[in-house]
Amino acid sequence: MKNWLKRTITSWKHGDTMPSVEYEEINISTMEIPPGFRGYGAKGNLIEHPQSEVRQKEVDELTENLKQKVKIDMRFKMLLCLSLYKKNIKEKMQD
Repeated sequence: MKNWLKRTITSWKHGDTMPSVEYEEINISTMEIPPGFRGYGAKGNLIEHPQSEVRQKEVDELTENLKQKVKIDMRFKMLLCLSLYKKNIKEKMQD
């Protein structure tokens, strides 16, 4: 298997004439956006990471779950506001 995905870490230490460059392993399962074509360079030159498709599915599922949660939260907040509004109107009508 190829040596995939390295994070490049550069630093320029005081007194050095050139920056130091180090490489750090990256675990694809922790990436918010799996590796893939980003719209620059030649698309045909892309070598897919063996786990890109799996990670993309996980990200898509998480995104969909979050969208559903936001919808539920918004509905709850709207119902709560409506309930408070109705209560407030009832109280004003009784005054």
